[in-house]
Amino acid sequence: MRLSLAPATLLRAILVCCVCSAAPAALKLRYSGEVVYIPAGSFLMGNSGVGDDAALGQPEELPQRSVYLPDYYIGKYEVTRGEYRAFMDAGGYSKPAYWSRAGWKWRVSSSRTQPHYWAPQQNWANGEFTQTDNHPVVGVSYYEAEAFCKWAGGHLPTQAQWEKAARWNGTSSKIYPWGNTWDVEKCNNYMDKNPAGGYGLYRTTPVGSYPDGASPYGCLDMAGNAREWCQDWYKSYPRSAQPFDYANAYYVLRGGSWYYNPGDDKNKGDTLFSCRSANRGSSRLPYGSNYDYGFRMAAGAPGAGAEKALIRGKTAMSKAGVSQGRVIYNLDCSEYFVGTFGGVVPETIDKFVDEHAAAGVTDLFINVNAQRTNYHSDVWESYWDGYDPKAGDNQPFFEGIDMVNRPW
Repeated sequence: MRLSLAPATLLRAILVCCVCSAAPAALKLRYSGEVVYIPAGSFLMGNSGVGDDAALGQPEELPQRSVYLPDYYIGKYEVTRGEYRAFMDAGGYSKPAYWSRAGWKWRVSSSRTQPHYWAPQQNWANGEFTQTDNHPVVGVSYYEAEAFCKWAGGHLPTQAQWEKAARWNGTSSKIYPWGNTWDVEKCNNYMDKNPAGGYGLYRTTPVGSYPDGASPYGCLDMAGNAREWCQDWYKSYPRSAQPFDYANAYYVLRGGSWYYNPGDDKNKGDTLFSCRSANRGSSRLPYGSNYDYGFRMAAGAPGAGAEKALIRGKTAMSKAGVSQGRVIYNLDCSEYFVGTFGGVVPETIDKFVDEHAAAGVTDLFINVNAQRTNYHSDVWESYWDGYDPKAGDNQPFFEGIDMVNRPW
């Protein structure tokens, strides 16, 4: 749902709180693969600072922080070629309803009718092999992965959802899905000896070929095999010492793949670097559709939103600690954004968010319309479109504002 708000002379806010029930209900999906239920709660996201994380970690993985997530489902396996074929057979490439506006424009302009590397027989180096229906679909762009998920009744996971499913055991975040020590035989990589992948062979393997590499929640292939699209733009974590922002250009990829070669010294190799669960990769739109790019699907636990309250005007501002000169908005329920100006600091809203998270609130959306600006917000997508030049502004409304990205 997209909201377009007209300029106003007073700050106005709408606050929507959804309280989710704890018990999951049955999912109704077109996706035929197995899904894993991930309960609500906080986990530690980002580089742990120990072991291979300390040796191989990068600034974009820092700082580690606690992130609260509502309950959700995520695919036990990467989406397979057989599952993706069902999307194609259902008219996936001919029905714009499954695609985002940008995705459909790209599909039409590129005349795309199937992923790259779709033919069963492939040779990516070191010999030909056959992709079966149980191999992960690869060669998919972000837009294709997004369209499949919409058709199937789910969505691409946020990177927070992906990472929690990959490494959190309830008390700590592991460096690899299976634990804190690298084991070359627990995922499809260049050096493992599993006949499905094999030493020095550039190829994917059927999903689930490495059961000993399961994550604490039982998800497989979250290290190696195919890198996996997430729905987040590639940008620095909150309070990063080296901030960056590639929004509107690069999306996040997680999990490493079969492609990387650890070289002579495993502690400097690409496999350990990329297969760590904290590692963050990315690819530029709309070009990314390599032979090691795949994805898995996520879905919200149904039955959420049993209780909703709508508070308007001064009541909303009072309860949220909002005053003139503060802009607060939430985009995707996984990260909380606060914009401040006029010397207002975010501690009040931090406390407000913490209290609601403790009470089980999983969707908090405050939509603000301030003087001289007209902007669009989308509750379900991880971006905002900034200001509307038609409103008369000649500079972005948030230019120069200290932005605090607040997970909750």
